[in-house]
Amino acid sequence: MSIGCVLGLVLLRLLDAKVVLAAFTLLAFVSVGLALFGSAQTALVAFPMSGFFLSVMYSIVFSLGLNSVSRYHGALSGILCTGILGGAVVPLLVGVLGDRFGLRVGLLSVFATLGYILSVCWWARPLVRNKTILTRRRRANSQSPEATRGRRGGDTGEGSGRLDPSPKREKLTGRPSGYE
Repeated sequence: MSIGCVLGLVLLRLLDAKVVLAAFTLLAFVSVGLALFGSAQTALVAFPMSGFFLSVMYSIVFSLGLNSVSRYHGALSGILCTGILGGAVVPLLVGVLGDRFGLRVGLLSVFATLGYILSVCWWARPLVRNKTILTRRRRANSQSPEATRGRRGGDTGEGSGRLDPSPKREKLTGRPSGYE
C-alpha cells in the first residue's frame, strides 16, 4: 500500500487530482470485480491489487474536499475524519450481508463505497488546481508568441499581453490574478 501512495504522489505531479482519483477508483472497481467473480488464482492477485489502488484515495479525497470550500476548513476536516467511521461500519455490513446471503453478496457492498468515491471526481470543485508538469507545458505553449497571434490584438501590439485574467481568483481573494 505504501507503493500505491508513492505512485499516487508521482501521478499528482503529472495529472490533475480528480483524474488520478477517478483512474484509481475505476481500477479498484475492476480489481474487486475480478476478485469476486474470477477464479481463486485471480482473486489471490486481485484482492491485494484493490488495496494498492485504494491506498491513493484517502489523501486525494481529503485534499479535494478541503480545497473545494473557501471557509470552515476545520469543520469540514472534522466531518471528513468522521468518514473514517465507514471503515468500521462497512466491514460490519459486509459481515452481516455475508452471513445472511453469502460472502460474495456481502462484498458487493464495497461497490457502493467505491461509487461514492468516484462521485467525488464529479462534484468536487477545487478552488486551486494542482500544478502538474503537463499543465505547465500546456500553459507555456499557449503563451508562446505563435500561440497568442490573433488573440487580444495579436501582431499589432495592442492588448495587455495577458491572455486570460482570472476573475474567479479575483472574486475569491479580492486580488487580481496577476498579484503575487
